[in-house]
Amino acid sequence: MPEAPTPIYLDCDPGIDDATALAFLLRTARAALVGVGTVAGNVDAHTGARNAAALLQLAGRNDIPVAIGATHPLNGVFSGGFPHVHGKDGFGGVSLPPAALSEDAEDATEQLINFARHHAGRLRVVAVGPLTNLALALQREPALPELLDGVFVMGGALDVRGNVTPFAEANFWSDPDAADQVLRSRISVTVVPLDVTTHHALASSQVDRMATSADPLVRSLASMLRFYGERHRALLGDVIFALHDPLAAVLATHTELILDTANFPVRVETRGQARGALKVSEEQGGDVRIVRTARESSAAEILQVILPEANADD
Repeated sequence: MPEAPTPIYLDCDPGIDDATALAFLLRTARAALVGVGTVAGNVDAHTGARNAAALLQLAGRNDIPVAIGATHPLNGVFSGGFPHVHGKDGFGGVSLPPAALSEDAEDATEQLINFARHHAGRLRVVAVGPLTNLALALQREPALPELLDGVFVMGGALDVRGNVTPFAEANFWSDPDAADQVLRSRISVTVVPLDVTTHHALASSQVDRMATSADPLVRSLASMLRFYGERHRALLGDVIFALHDPLAAVLATHTELILDTANFPVRVETRGQARGALKVSEEQGGDVRIVRTARESSAAEILQVILPEANADD
């Protein structure tokens, strides 16, 4: 008998790679996506919620609630996001039919806590934006570490250069205080840093294949990814369809794809030039699991789930 799907809560800031992670979690048989919360990161939290709701509507999944979370980091104000990577709207100008958001919906922090209580000991959080909502949830519900199965975080750059500064990855840079609090907490955290995500990307031929799909969600993702790839060409000199957020999602549901991990206490620099830097801490305890390598087939697994008819050898 197949195992029951894992209840998943997605905390995100959509964002093109967030959109791809969301599509993956909707389509994999190993996940039961129960809710989506948004946070200020790639775009503001309200835009992110509208983007997530539009994707869910396009997928025919209006049953999954979307909640707006933190509009600013724990300290300071929202920096304005990353329009040079994701476009001003977060989706590279790809227009989707708008979806309504509930005016009386709970905020994302309360939504997360309620789902954790409902699925006590089973809920797995996939956090692919700044960790503000999680930090606030820990403040509101001290028992959260016991209520959650665990959290898979896309964030940080341990032994590689950051993508916002030489020291910092975008999610941890956007709210370093929240990242530091969550990683030092009692929550079981698995971090999927740039060290591993930069090695997993889609090929141009695979994105082209997505563009020919009969599924409007997949075709929309292909258009977003093309924008994403061209922005990488402008920034890095090469078209790269990086799978940062989707890799965290696939490793949360297909843990056998994780090849190597390391456990040690870490901290996140919250101030100064190295703001957002992920560093090994000299303190004892509070070990965090860091994914060091994942199977080369991870990108193919993501594509096969989103686009089952795709040839993984493209």
